[in-house]
Amino acid sequence: MSSLVLTTAQKQAIRQSSSPEAACHLVYHATDDAFYFGDADDITGWIRDVLCVETFWGAMCDGGVVTWFDWDHGRLAHRVPEALRAVGLSEFAPCAEKALAIHSAPPYPDTLKEWDEIIERIRDAQLEDDFDTLVYDEIEKEFFALHHADSTRFRTQLHRYVLSHLED
Repeated sequence: MSSLVLTTAQKQAIRQSSSPEAACHLVYHATDDAFYFGDADDITGWIRDVLCVETFWGAMCDGGVVTWFDWDHGRLAHRVPEALRAVGLSEFAPCAEKALAIHSAPPYPDTLKEWDEIIERIRDAQLEDDFDTLVYDEIEKEFFALHHADSTRFRTQLHRYVLSHLED
């Protein structure tokens, strides 16, 4: 397994980004080839943390837990609690852990390939006629209460993390 690293040009673009959001998206986009066309397990370390946190936040804001598990990046769901803690957003980790616990218990697999089977079971469960997405309501309320308490903290903290690890 090789490890994804950013090029000098990508690092420079991140430093010169017009906003924290733009900088975080550059890291996210740098992972696309490995995630979609290569070996997603090559995305490791701080870059994986950023991808996990960015996609968790985006999915939760776009549709909640169902969306988080449903999007392609749901393949990273089991890595999200650890990533939230690593970037300094540990208060959000229980939201992810509670959502995961509805469907699966730790320990989680070491590779994304091993997790694929579990995420497919989660997605299938969500499609069942008797699955009630209300089980996610409290998790989403908790997430948005934290998010709305300081709506810039999530992105600002993630951006700090990116900048502190650019030379890793």
